[in-house]
Amino acid sequence: MSILSRIPIPCTEITGRPVCLLAALVVLFSILRGLLAPPGSIDLSSAEGRYLLLSGEVLSKETTAEGYGLQLGYITFLEKNEGNTSPYKALLDKLRERWPRKGRIRVFLNGSPDKTLPYSQKPDQADIYRACRIGSRVTLSGKASIPEPATNPGQYDAQKASYARHTYLKLSDVTLKGTDQKHGNLFLNALAFLRLSLRKGAEQVFGSRNSALISAIVLGDRSGLDAETRQLFQDGGILHVLAVSSLHVTLLGLTLYKILRRLRQSFLVSALASGFLVVSYCLMTGSSYSAVRAGVMFLLWLGSQITGRTFDRLTALGAAAILILLRQPLALTDAGFLLSFGCILSLALLEPVFSDIWNPRHALSRRLSGALALQAGVLPCILWFYYQATPYGILVGLIVLPSMSLVMFFGTIGILAGLLIPLGSFFLTSARLAGGPCGYLLDLFRLLCRFAQRLPGDVIITGRPSVWKMVLYYACLLAFCLIIRLPDRKTFLKNRKKIRFFHAGLLLSLFLLMLIQRKPAFRFTCLDVGQGSCALVEQDGLTMLFDCGSSSVKDVWRRRVEPALKFYGISHIDLLFLSHADGDHISGAQELLSGMHGMLPGAACFRRMPPEGISSAQTGDLTLVQRFSAAQAGGIRIGRILLPQTDVTSDGPGMAEVIAAARRFNIPISTVSEGAEFQHGQLHLRVLSPSPGRMTGSDNEDCIVLSLSWKNIRILFTGDLEKEGEEKFTRAYQDAALFSPPRGHSETNSRTILLAGHHGSRNATSEGFLSLVRPDLVLISCGRNNRYGHPAAAMLKRLEDRGLPCFRTDQSGAFCLTAD
Repeated sequence: MSILSRIPIPCTEITGRPVCLLAALVVLFSILRGLLAPPGSIDLSSAEGRYLLLSGEVLSKETTAEGYGLQLGYITFLEKNEGNTSPYKALLDKLRERWPRKGRIRVFLNGSPDKTLPYSQKPDQADIYRACRIGSRVTLSGKASIPEPATNPGQYDAQKASYARHTYLKLSDVTLKGTDQKHGNLFLNALAFLRLSLRKGAEQVFGSRNSALISAIVLGDRSGLDAETRQLFQDGGILHVLAVSSLHVTLLGLTLYKILRRLRQSFLVSALASGFLVVSYCLMTGSSYSAVRAGVMFLLWLGSQITGRTFDRLTALGAAAILILLRQPLALTDAGFLLSFGCILSLALLEPVFSDIWNPRHALSRRLSGALALQAGVLPCILWFYYQATPYGILVGLIVLPSMSLVMFFGTIGILAGLLIPLGSFFLTSARLAGGPCGYLLDLFRLLCRFAQRLPGDVIITGRPSVWKMVLYYACLLAFCLIIRLPDRKTFLKNRKKIRFFHAGLLLSLFLLMLIQRKPAFRFTCLDVGQGSCALVEQDGLTMLFDCGSSSVKDVWRRRVEPALKFYGISHIDLLFLSHADGDHISGAQELLSGMHGMLPGAACFRRMPPEGISSAQTGDLTLVQRFSAAQAGGIRIGRILLPQTDVTSDGPGMAEVIAAARRFNIPISTVSEGAEFQHGQLHLRVLSPSPGRMTGSDNEDCIVLSLSWKNIRILFTGDLEKEGEEKFTRAYQDAALFSPPRGHSETNSRTILLAGHHGSRNATSEGFLSLVRPDLVLISCGRNNRYGHPAAAMLKRLEDRGLPCFRTDQSGAFCLTAD
């Protein structure tokens, strides 16, 4: 008899849950759908930046911190009076041919102007928001754009997330051309009006400090959260409490259900009333995946109460998955969907096993066992999407999660009372008193997260794990759970101490499996930061960042640079070079330093520093120390910042802010000039500019220019070098052997990569400079459709005449070169 035949197969578990089996088939269908028709297969790029005239039915309305939003469906693209041969007519033909049947368009409308920035605000479009009623058909004209795809490693793919919800275009700069004057869906319009009123009430009741958090927790609107609060809750491991989920739905629905039952109402009446409340709440908060999942499960629980049948959590979970995936198959790739369902699966499948092993006897130990089971179940998914783990999140959650019912209660009472504010100041005072405890609880959450931030190891950056690691992780965890749940498990669990030791060792080994990453010997990445510059170099444990800024991407550090570093598993920037003080080269560094926080005494980071040192006749000895500053932001630390040694180094508020923040957190700052060299194994770094004898007085032209060599690869970083500075540079190195092949390599097997100066401007990368450097590839870091016209046509013509290949971040995203 084989060993497989002796393993009991839980046939009753499968046959007793046909919905779960059907859900598994739907998941398989969704996977095949994603493989056969990936989101990027729909090409609507021809509509980018074009003004379209269209009509559609308003499916939903929303209010955010930035303004208002509409979702349009059943789209019809309309013609303009431009003739049948116009380019617009050709565009319409393409759109009508390629537009998906279920395609939607998201419309952005301007909110109330910010009085502090009157010169940069557009007029309020609340009148359009009010005129467009849900269920009515409207005609709009506006500027079309496609959702932003991920162009960097680790970047959030807004395009994939939008396509999963059948939203294929965005419309801004909108003009309302007409409506059908119908009242539309009265129920949905009432919910949209209620959400807008509640959001305004939250701002008055809870003030600017807490209104964004209350709106996120109660109304599911996280658009008003500032980057600092979002980072604080993420580092504390409790960001998930800001998403509408089972906690919110159960609290509202179950509370009403129990009240009606105590009032001696029938099961049917109580279930209908609480079910109506839950459905209305889910629709009002935006119908996120977690809200829909929680709502479906709660409705099925109500059904079990009416019929007197047993509620099965896995069956309800399977039904929710079927409902979502049949409508939106690509939801299977969404972090919110996977984590929401993963949490319930972990509690249903792993928590009983953990309880059998650890046998918790007290409420606190039971909560801890459940939290560990939940974390063990969703850890690979968290690392796949967020590239980091927060070990103290379990402990913070033990205090936060039980308190969330109070936050929801007082927060809901406060914003509901805010609806009465127009009746008089007395009601404003009463609403603030009613919601007062909520503010104190939120302050407690902030305090706990800040304390966790200051502990060593608060954020462990792992990078994205390999698929085979995730498969092995779940296979080992599932095999262990099946063994524990064997029919004779009572005999198996008699030796509980050994089982606990083995269980703890297994969990630790699986975590270390996800933590350990094999990195290449050398990796160079030129990130797409829009109209700016940022390049990353990794070599044998050393990490260097060359510039970090953008003038076209808001929050460039949080949106572009930080995700790339965490995707690669980088937690330390050993050397941060800032070529000069322009915002498109340092704004990301400003953002990183402004988000840093100190650590508790003794929590400073020590790590082996492989560099042999960097020195210069002008700057003195700059040998790198082993002790990093204790300050960090999101788990990332800086070893040293290097600036150009010029008379204009600290000119401008941006660079002054960088220097002040670095000094505040004891991050070493050094200035470098021509002659500074750095050797680390086979990597050689040389500073070529600025030079005391070639100063022009221009910030751009006196920037840092670096030459990096590794084996047969040479990379030249030129910052914003152009015009007179480039001419002086060319004359200074005309007779030098600087750009000859690296030692031990010939012309045929060596490669030189040039980062074009000043984002490919007309006056940079001249003929003389190209003749001196003799690059094999030119990289141009510039923004899409930027207002400066970069890269200039004259510069591209020079490259074309020489037959030089050109890689542009505005067209192809990040450039990555990996070598072993």
